[in-house]
Parts: sequence; structure tokens; C-alpha cells
Amino acid sequence: MVGFPQDTTPRPKSILLLEDDIVLSELFSLTLTSAGYAVESVTNGKDGLAFLEQSIPDLIISDIMMPEMDGLEFLANVRQHASLRFVPVILLTTKSALPDVVKGFEIGADDYLVKPVDLQELRVRVESKILRPPVPLDAMRQNRQTGLLSEASFMQSVESELSRAKRYEYSCTLVKIRIYELAHIRAMFGNRAESGLALAVGRILQGWALRDEVLGVGEDGTFMVLAPETDADDLQPRLDTLVQMIVRTHFGVGEETLRVTPICGYAEASGDEDSRILRQRAVVALAHAVAHLDLRPIRFEPGMVEPPQAQPGFAKFFSKVLEPLRFPVQVLASYVLGWVLPFWAFVLAYKWGYDISYFVYFALVALLLTTAVYLWIEGFTALIRKDPPELADDEYGPMSAIIAAYLPNEAPTIESTIAAFLRIDYPAQTQIILAYNTPFDMPIEDRLKEIAARYPRLTVMRVEGSTSKAQNVNAALSIVTSSVTAIYDADHQPDPDSFRRAWRWIASGADVVQGHCYIRNGAASWVSRMVAVEFELIYGVSHPGRARIHGYGIFGGTNGFWRTDLLRETRMRGSMLTEDIDSSVRAVMAGHKIVSDPFLVSRELAPTTLKGLTNQRLRWAQGWYQVALNRLLPAILSRKLSLRQKFGMLNLLGWREVFPWVSMLMVPVIAFWMWREGSIYAVEWFIPIFVVITLFIFVTGPGQLLFAWRQADPQLKRHPGWFWNYLFMSMFFYSGYKNIIARVANIKEALGESVWRITPRG
Repeated sequence: MVGFPQDTTPRPKSILLLEDDIVLSELFSLTLTSAGYAVESVTNGKDGLAFLEQSIPDLIISDIMMPEMDGLEFLANVRQHASLRFVPVILLTTKSALPDVVKGFEIGADDYLVKPVDLQELRVRVESKILRPPVPLDAMRQNRQTGLLSEASFMQSVESELSRAKRYEYSCTLVKIRIYELAHIRAMFGNRAESGLALAVGRILQGWALRDEVLGVGEDGTFMVLAPETDADDLQPRLDTLVQMIVRTHFGVGEETLRVTPICGYAEASGDEDSRILRQRAVVALAHAVAHLDLRPIRFEPGMVEPPQAQPGFAKFFSKVLEPLRFPVQVLASYVLGWVLPFWAFVLAYKWGYDISYFVYFALVALLLTTAVYLWIEGFTALIRKDPPELADDEYGPMSAIIAAYLPNEAPTIESTIAAFLRIDYPAQTQIILAYNTPFDMPIEDRLKEIAARYPRLTVMRVEGSTSKAQNVNAALSIVTSSVTAIYDADHQPDPDSFRRAWRWIASGADVVQGHCYIRNGAASWVSRMVAVEFELIYGVSHPGRARIHGYGIFGGTNGFWRTDLLRETRMRGSMLTEDIDSSVRAVMAGHKIVSDPFLVSRELAPTTLKGLTNQRLRWAQGWYQVALNRLLPAILSRKLSLRQKFGMLNLLGWREVFPWVSMLMVPVIAFWMWREGSIYAVEWFIPIFVVITLFIFVTGPGQLLFAWRQADPQLKRHPGWFWNYLFMSMFFYSGYKNIIARVANIKEALGESVWRITPRG
């Protein structure tokens, strides 16, 4: 199993040893390592200075007599750097004459050892310098690895600032930042990598911070920022910038290049908080940020630590009785809002002397006609096939795939999913990561360990504390090694050539590629048969057609391939019910290119019951609505999007939410006309132009189905009856059902309901 526990144990103290005698170097290193120190050995002063560019040790031991640059010259260079003035230096020499000793101390040595060195004396002197470092007085408050304030000194500054804040009545904010992969980096690359990472992140912080802001770092590697006279709302945008600065930085460790995940939590002090309480609040916010790993700085809220209030017995009973009625009542409410209220609005306006029904009717016909024309254009556009350029086998690069799973739900099918990924035909290296969460241990986990032991390219990663797919994906990014990463749900079985096709798109300039999701259990029930055809409409017609009209595609959550750097910067946000749509809209708004390819196929499982389908579609519909509420206006106002792309956003996020309500208005219009005329027979129905328009709108659905048949996967074309069944069901049930789901989702969001119900695998 792979995971990243947040290791808070103190790191071993580090020593840089400069000794050109290999035998002595190994002897000194062995002695100090056995005493619990982390030793880095080099053979000359130039290599020593190169090391110090990346990492600051706790102690330096240097021989004086070395080639190219002797120990005294090396020491002089060290003391020229402010961040190295507080590092203790012990010189080794065969010269014990007083002038040499004096010269060394004048340059900045802290101790001398004369060769041959007694090893016990070496250990004692090293220990004394580690425990009581003879550093300059003005540097005593600094952390040795970064030059930032130590935790004790930092908290003294916090206490002092809080006192001033209370006296002058201003707020200040405490920030904690942790690198999620720190324990893994420490285990894999050692103390030098950890020290170098701390130094680099510290430099980023110093470049980002304002002049009056205080920076510190704890012994556990957590960075701290105190922002005086700054409230949390003002600091939030700057913290977003800081997180992006860190996540976009490539950190060098020897020949390795690392990308890390910064986690940020912060708390505002505006009352009588002392430094201890403020620190605890920042720690709580940091813990919530760790749970998501989506790069969003998390602000402390009182509800994060308040225990949930227990419901009285009668309230539990009342809630249990009413819960089954929630959905039917919300459906009824949608009809009241869509039929009853508009009807009475027409009646009241008429009684006041205004007949608005004709305006509404003409507007409604125009909107429905425009929608129908758009759907026909979308269908014809989808028929234009476009393939990525061909590549030779040696032009493919390594690829990674993240399979996100909720194990109790996916346990019966996860082995067949892994088997499908191991059958992928790809000429370069592949990395398969199963990132799963489970509320309890399961027998299948032992089986997964056995499979991973047999196949080195498979990594099985249990994400502790995760409650969502977004958290699983974000956690898995910490161990992704390739420049392209695919995301899959745990029921997917990609076609063997899918990785090749996706790489060709990425190599030709795409940032994200969305493939075609084919339903492989269509024969299981009437529901899965209906969904199988619907997915051909979605992935074979709507997605590619819209992508060409709007100038961008949409990542649908699975069978999607991302440039890893972009995915690391974008992340999935577990706070969104459709984190996939949110992430793809954010990527498009940032100027990235998403391609939709109906011939990049992966096969998945559909819900087999109407209840399972309803739960799934309610989550999807409410998630789309959340994205519309959060992203539509910024997209319309964005300077990065073209007019064509803004029209696409208006259609994709705006009209999508409005249409289910607009489509209801024909009923109250006709009901009003009947009321006004006093009889159904008095209404003039057969106006030729509107009859033609109605017929055109009516045949749009069957026309879309013809496009889907034309684009359908060959395996599905063996079941033409499924298409006829879908035509019948969509006319008399399914289209209306989906509109009901969309309207109820709007109501649920307005009421603050946000429940993720797992979709059972058929």
C-alpha cells in the first residue's frame, strides 16, 4: 500500500562532510551515521559550495588540505552568505600551529580537530555544536534549514502582534502551509532532499510575503505566515497565488525533479484569541485542507470543531417518516413553480389589462426553434471525423492512469477493471494507480496487494480519510511519474489502443482529451438499455459536436487524459458534486484546450434500476447547476475566452439550466387561452407557420437518434431494437423525466441539500 502519513517526528540532524581522503571520509561518515546523524560527503570545496546552493546542513566538518579549494577558502566563501553564518563549522587539520588555528577562527571556524582524529572526540564535539550551536546573536532566532524564524520565535511574534491588534482594534491572520509529500520525500530521497525542499519553499515564501509579514517554520516542516492588519478575505487571493507558485515549481533533488502539493489552512484573529488558540484554529483548517488536497486554502470556521447536535427522538422519527416524501414533494413543487404560478401570472396580468401570453408564446417558440436548429447543427458537425496525427512507436512517452474507487461499491468488479488496464497495448512505460477509499478493511485489499506484487506498474493506494473521488485523484497525483495522466472510474475497461490514441492528441497540442464512454451492460435491464443509447447520443454526438461549435470540449470525469502539470494545478474539488465539470470549465477559462474524441473508447457499467439512475442523475444535475452558479458569470466576463467560447458557456451552463423550466411554459400558456376563451374549441390551433415549426421541433429528437446510430460503437449497432426502444421511451417518458430531475436539482441546491449517493454498479 502507498500513502503519505503526515509525519511530525523531528528530522535527523544533517552534517556536510568535506574530506578528500576516501578512507577517512567513510570512517567519519560511519561514526556519525551510527550516532543518528544524516551525513552528506563530498571531496572538495567546490562540491561543498554546490551542495550548499540546494540545502543548508546543521553542521559542516571540513578538512583544510583539499584539492582545488582548501578548507580555509571554502570557509571564507561559506561565511559570505547570510543564510550560512549560523551553521557551525569544525575544521580538520594536521597543522596544529597557533597561526593556522588563529587564521581559521578569524575566518569563522567554530572548532578545530587535529588529525589523527579520535572518533569519540569527534562525536562529542559534533554533539556539542549541534546542541549548542555557536551562531551569531542576530541569527539565534532563525531556523537553520531555511533562515526563517524558528517556531518558538515565530509564536513570540504572534503573541506580540495579537497584543497590538487588541490594543489598536485590527485583525491579523495566521497561515499554516504543509507539503503533503514531505514524509514520502524524506523516506525516498533522504535528509538532503527534505532540507533542499524546505530551503526552496522558504525562498518562495520570502519572495511572496509583504514587508510586515512574519515567516517561520516548525521542526515538523510546517511553514507559518503571520499577516498583521490583514483580514482573511483580503489574504485569500494572495494565498491562492502562493499555492500556485509552489505547485508550479519544479524542485531539483540530484537528478530527480519533484512536484509537490502545498496544503494551506488559515485562521483570523479579531477578538480576544491568544496565540495558542489561533494556532489551534489554523491547525484545524490545515487538517480540513489535507482532506481535500485540491489546492484551495481553507479558512477556519467555528463549525469545523463544533460537535454535531444530536436530534431529539421525535425529530429523528419525524425525519425518517418524511424522508421518503422529500423527492415527490420537490417534484410537485417544480410543477407548481412551472405551471401553476405562470398560469396565475397570465390571469392576473390579463385582469390588469395586459395579455402577456402572446409575447411568452412567441418567445417560447423562437427559443425552442433556435434550440432545435442548434441540435441539428450539432449533429451534422459531429459527423465530421477528425483523427490525431500518427506517430512512430518511439515517439510515445510514459503515461499514468488513476483509477478512483470506493471499494465497498467496486469490490466485485475491481479485479476485472485492473485486468483490462494491464492489457493496454502501449509502446512506452505505463503506471497504473488504483486510488481507493473504504470505511473499513476488506478481504479484497489483500488480493489487490498480491496483484500489485506481481505487476510492478500497478500501485495500490488506500487514501485514508477520503470520502470522495476528488480526494482519491488528488492524493494519487502525489506519486504520478508521467507527463500525461488518465482518470478513470473503477468500472471502466478501456480499449487496448486507447492510450496510443490519447497520446497522439496530447502530442498534437491538446491539454485534455475526453473519450467515448460505452455502456457494456446494456442487456441487464430496460434502464441500462436506455442509458446505453443515451451515452451514444452524449459521447458520439453532443460532446464532439459541441466541442467543434464552441471551440472547446468538456472532461466528463472518466476516460479523460490530462497533461499532468495542468491536472496538478487544476485539481478536483470535492466540494463540487460534479468535480469533473468544474475542473474542465476552470481549465478552459485558463486558456487550455480540451478535445472530444468519440473513437477513444472505454466501456463502463450503467445503473440497472430507475432508483439508481435517479440518484446518479440528481447528483449530475445539481453538480452542473453548482458549476453554472460559480463559473458562468466569470466565464462571460473573462478576457481569455473568445466570443465563440462565451456563447458556448452561455449555452452549456446557462441555457442548460433554463430550458427545463422554459419548456414547461407551453402548458400554462395553452391553459390560459382556454380560460380566456372559455372553451378548448375556441382556441385557434392550426396556424400554418406554427404547425410547421412544431413538426420541425418534434422531429429533432428522432434526428438526434439517427446521428447517434451513425456514430454508435459497432457492438451497440447489433441491437437496433434498443434504439427504437429509446425513441419510444424518450417521447413518452425519458425526456420529461430528465427535465424533472433538472428542476428538482435546482430546488435541492436552493434548499441547501447536497448529498452524494453512491451509484450501484450493475
